[in-house]
Amino acid sequence: MHRDQWFWRSGSLPPDCCREGVPLQPAIIGDFLGEFLQDCDLPGAQIELLLPLQACRWRLFETGSQDPLQFVETARAFLAGLNDSLEPGNLDVSTQQLGDDTLAIGVVRSVLQAWIDVVASADVPLRRVEWSLVSALRAVQRSIPEDFSVDLAWLIQSSGQPGCRLVLLRDGLPELDQSVRTNDDAAAIFSGMTQAWRSLHCQQPLLLGWLVSAADQKLSDPAGWMNMVLTDRQLVLKNNWSASPLVPEQEPSNMDPFLHLALAGLCDGQS
Repeated sequence: MHRDQWFWRSGSLPPDCCREGVPLQPAIIGDFLGEFLQDCDLPGAQIELLLPLQACRWRLFETGSQDPLQFVETARAFLAGLNDSLEPGNLDVSTQQLGDDTLAIGVVRSVLQAWIDVVASADVPLRRVEWSLVSALRAVQRSIPEDFSVDLAWLIQSSGQPGCRLVLLRDGLPELDQSVRTNDDAAAIFSGMTQAWRSLHCQQPLLLGWLVSAADQKLSDPAGWMNMVLTDRQLVLKNNWSASPLVPEQEPSNMDPFLHLALAGLCDGQS
């Protein structure tokens, strides 16, 4: 940010340095990051790190009257149980209050440490760490028009990451999250899942809105995807956050739509 204006620049990591959100060679990535920031002429820069989509897991819980510390341990055990080989002690958990419910986000400790090591290798202060999906969700929640009282099917696909995922929200809260490894059958799979989810709310029928945040042009075709999942209305976000390319060769339209949302959620209130 410079004089209340945001700028962006993207770069490609060295090959075979990162797989499924996990840095395999933190020192090499850190060196790349340090040189990248120098090339951007950003003296005194600080890092606000958005963890990749695959790096974390989350669940929405009813808070109830449980002690906060006990709740964290309960959430840790639940999130660790999503992977049979993961011990709860190897998972770091953060929480966010969403209305009357609590969102728990878990990240494998070694994965988080690997990203911290990346920033340390870049010799740049680390100011903040957040999961990209939580940041993007914040941007969506704050941008939903007041008259948009519908269930929401949110299709997410980010460039350079395998497959895509569908997040189903009611009242702006994530109730279901499902990923697929390939984009080819995504619409068919997500269609059945969406209809099953909606049947759980048959006593409270709402229209189904849709939002596509996809870098893949095949998935970003709104009409085709809307017909496949039988949605009723497109959500047009009222998001005023924008950033200009730092270098002329990167056009504004080239920014990954999901990353745009994640950055908007991160930057909201800071400009």
